Amino acid sequence: MRVFLAEDNLCAQNLLKIVSHGNAILAEILRLKDHIPPVYLLDSKELQHQYQDVILDFSYFKLSEAQEKKISSNSKLQDLDDDLKEKHLDLITRFYLLFENVYQFIVDLNCFVEQLHDGAFIQQSMDTILKDTEGKQLLCESLYLYGAMLLLCDLYISGVVRERLLVAFYRYSTNQSQTNVDDVCKLLRDTGYHQTQGKRPSDYPVEYFSRVPIHPEFVEKVVSKLRTEDIYNQLTVYTIPEHQSSALAPQASMLVVCLFFAPHYLHGDLPKMREIIDKFFPSNWIIPIYMGVTMNVFDYWESFKAAKSCLANTCNNKMIKEIFSKRGNSVPLLITKTQQLLKEGILTDDFVLDNISKIMNLILNSNHVLRLLLLHSTDVIFFDNHRKSKQLRDLVIKETNYDPSQLLELLISTAELELKVREFLKKLLGNRSQSWNMNKNIALETLNNLSELFTGNKTYTKVVQNDELKVWFENIANQVSSISEQIHPKSIKKVTRLIQVLDEVEEFHGIKSTSAVVQLLNETREALRNLLRTASLKEDSLVTLETVADFSYAWCTIDLYTKYMQKRIKENPSITSRLRALFLKLASAMEIPLLRINQAESEDLVSVSQYYSSELIKYIQKVLQIIPEMVFSLVEKIIELQTWGIKEMPTRIDKEKLRDYAQLDQRMEISRLTHSASTFTTGILDMRSTLVGVIRVDPAELLEEGLLKELDKHVTGKFVEFLEPPAKKTDNLLVRLQKLADSMEGYKRSLEYIQDYINIHGLRIWQKQVSTIINENVAKEVSIRKGVTMHGPSASFMGSLAKQIVQQTDARSCIYINVCAAWYDVKTNTEVVNNRTFSKLNDAVGVVGFHGLDTLYGYMIKNQLQQLQLTIQASHEKFSANLKNIDLKEIEQTISKGHKFTQQISDTLLIVGELQLLRKHIAYQLNTSCKIDSAHLEASLRTMNECLINEIKNSRTSKLDLTLIRELEEYLVRCGLVEPFEKVYVKNMEVLGVDMGYLLAIVWIAQLPKLQLCTTTGDLIAKKHGENIDGYPLLIGTYTLLRQCKVESIDLFIDYLCRFVKETTSNKIKSAETPNEGLFVARLLQIFCETFNYSIRTLEDKLPLMLLTSVAQK
Repeated sequence: MRVFLAEDNLCAQNLLKIVSHGNAILAEILRLKDHIPPVYLLDSKELQHQYQDVILDFSYFKLSEAQEKKISSNSKLQDLDDDLKEKHLDLITRFYLLFENVYQFIVDLNCFVEQLHDGAFIQQSMDTILKDTEGKQLLCESLYLYGAMLLLCDLYISGVVRERLLVAFYRYSTNQSQTNVDDVCKLLRDTGYHQTQGKRPSDYPVEYFSRVPIHPEFVEKVVSKLRTEDIYNQLTVYTIPEHQSSALAPQASMLVVCLFFAPHYLHGDLPKMREIIDKFFPSNWIIPIYMGVTMNVFDYWESFKAAKSCLANTCNNKMIKEIFSKRGNSVPLLITKTQQLLKEGILTDDFVLDNISKIMNLILNSNHVLRLLLLHSTDVIFFDNHRKSKQLRDLVIKETNYDPSQLLELLISTAELELKVREFLKKLLGNRSQSWNMNKNIALETLNNLSELFTGNKTYTKVVQNDELKVWFENIANQVSSISEQIHPKSIKKVTRLIQVLDEVEEFHGIKSTSAVVQLLNETREALRNLLRTASLKEDSLVTLETVADFSYAWCTIDLYTKYMQKRIKENPSITSRLRALFLKLASAMEIPLLRINQAESEDLVSVSQYYSSELIKYIQKVLQIIPEMVFSLVEKIIELQTWGIKEMPTRIDKEKLRDYAQLDQRMEISRLTHSASTFTTGILDMRSTLVGVIRVDPAELLEEGLLKELDKHVTGKFVEFLEPPAKKTDNLLVRLQKLADSMEGYKRSLEYIQDYINIHGLRIWQKQVSTIINENVAKEVSIRKGVTMHGPSASFMGSLAKQIVQQTDARSCIYINVCAAWYDVKTNTEVVNNRTFSKLNDAVGVVGFHGLDTLYGYMIKNQLQQLQLTIQASHEKFSANLKNIDLKEIEQTISKGHKFTQQISDTLLIVGELQLLRKHIAYQLNTSCKIDSAHLEASLRTMNECLINEIKNSRTSKLDLTLIRELEEYLVRCGLVEPFEKVYVKNMEVLGVDMGYLLAIVWIAQLPKLQLCTTTGDLIAKKHGENIDGYPLLIGTYTLLRQCKVESIDLFIDYLCRFVKETTSNKIKSAETPNEGLFVARLLQIFCETFNYSIRTLEDKLPLMLLTSVAQK
């Protein structure tokens, strides 16, 4: 007979592709349900108020022009709309493609049905397909999958969210094809079903299912086939009538979905509904729609008269009490039986071969009970409004004496038994031919030995010569030798007959009296019986096991038992190795959605299997996360003891003080805690490496990922606690940094201490996770659109830390003294921020934290310079005249006219200078640490950098290896081998019509009245406390801005100030006044030369030596 799914059967291949695509679409729905853009949910008043004009449902289509005009005329709405498009367009497009695929699926199915109806496929019609086993399965699955798609779409992506996503796609994706948008919108518009709000139309989902018409004859034939036949031949496996509901459970789920396409059955066809209920729902009313997504048919058939009436007849209190009390009472008995078989040494090859039927019956009974109790004792996923449903669930819980821990034990034991039996069956089936030939040879050898015994030649056996028996055993040996090497019924009959003959011969001729003969006869019979055992083992046993072990119905429900699994792990970590069997049982659920995809050889196979595998691995990690949690709770106690409890041992110690340092009780407690942590990790490491779907799970990796997650939680908590203090907290920054440093050192030391006991690389995990935490928080702070702002709330603890340091160095309260490399409080003259502060920072956040701060300050500087550029562009008309030729008398007038403008520039440059100084201190601290911790690395990088610079200078070609330069720069930055003052932050800083050198010289001249010369340190500092001015940071900011401009801007700046000094000094001397302003500028120029390596000889050429020396004398 021709196989229906033959490659040359075009009809079958088309149908298979449709069904395969349906399973892939359902996987995509399940995948995308967790990636709905949060803003499109509009689940808070704030979001609704903010986005109500740009995130719209289908009401948009009635007033689209007015709405677009409203958005385009409002810059805030336009920015908001652009932001949504930039962030979410790719995801919105993917959602639309999903919705379009759902619509295209039913279009393709309708087209296929029409082709069948029109006779497009030779020798194939709907009737011929329905007569074939595979054909009727595929045809029924095609309609069922469409219904499942619609239901899952409505469950996980609510109607109003679908409308918003479809409108967003319509508005944003003007370049893409929108041919099906109208039809997709009609199919997937809001149905009125709201999972979170518990709302559902009365006849749901009939109207939803009828939005795209389907050929009525096709629907009728599918429902009829599902109603009347066992399309998957399950009843051949489940032979006991009590198990019928489990046998037909997959088909029952399909039928419930398909009946919504033919609601007349549900409404008024009492005879057929009674037949359906009696066959499929004799004692059950919870069904999994797809991959464990459960539905209560009591609730969903409430509005359908015939269905409701018939279901009430079977699922009543009396029947539920009778059936579920029996199932509940069987749980302890089944646990005992399975655990008895799981005892060491019980399951052997011979035992499995002899008792395979009994074992399979036990597995079948266990799975039947598990299915009924798991589904009917927990809440369904499709929300349930029916009061009767709750009463039934309470009744089930009461009658079964529902104990989730006991049910979990049955589930684990059953999974273990299935796993072991499966392994035995695979091994026995794999060695079947080898075992057949081996036992045949054993029987042949023993028979030959028996024949030889009766020759009488072996006197030591005391067997009397008997030629008749000798010949007889030779004949039997020949018959055994003639048994075929291939197992077939004739061979089995021959073996059976030979066993009977050997049993009979033992009764005659006094054979029983000779032990050697009896032993050989027993060996022969045993070998022949092994032949029968081997022959009785078939592939059917493995297929039956896979069928009854199906666990797809609990794909979602199992999550409700996570807390009970974790509780048992807490009590006994060794149970983790038993959970491996449960996870493998759960993994078998993936075979159902992948079956048709695999048969169709679809490209979706990899992505779908990857999705289900990754989901299962997430669940495994969730269950086993309790182990890292427990380990870290123990590690925290160890940290506390090591940090605060146990005294650090000095290098030398007096004998009298030895007892004080012994601290035996504390050390004993650390040992106890360490042993407990080791016990927990041993539990997870005892799990063998396991292939879950298409992804291999390594227990060591699971443990490491779990520890990283816990470390992330604990360390992030410490960073937030100490770097984002509450507003009322009075601790200063240094105190908090010290506490943070102590905590970090405690974690590091404890992980280093415990790593050998729990078989992990503690320091590597520590460094990896701390780096990840800091880098992620830095990334949060850096906004692609707006950069890093100086003011406003911080997005992370790194932003908070950066701003706290900046606040402490504010020029209104501090001055920077260059020779001391510190900021001093202007009122108390005490150091506020100094090298000690940066040393503490290094202890608290490390090299990665310093690099993060450096990055944030770099973005802040860039942001300030960009704002300054906009300020100059907006107000440069006031200085658009030729600044170079402004007379000294005109300068005061010019400054007075542009006071606000010059003050804005000064304030911004002061901030830039402060940030640059912070970067300089960070680089110094990084370089110092690097010299101490990695002297060879620091020296190598310094040499490499110098060589590369020389090569670039001496190279005649402009071709450079940019990759090498970028990689080297990464190392240089992290080792502090950088010069922040020389960095270019903004390209094209020049403003048309403005000479930046002259402009900044005038800004400095405008600030001179606010400054005074510190006679102790030679710095220019503020005259009055509280004024926003500080000479050295302002100079750094000025130089930074000049570095962003043309090279000659620095010379223009120096030239202008030199001219100002000469003219001012000359005028003051003539009037017999002290030329303070001239002296201040002269000192400023000296500091400029000292700080930025500007040639002092060049300055001497521009300024009389007398003026420079007079500054030194002052």
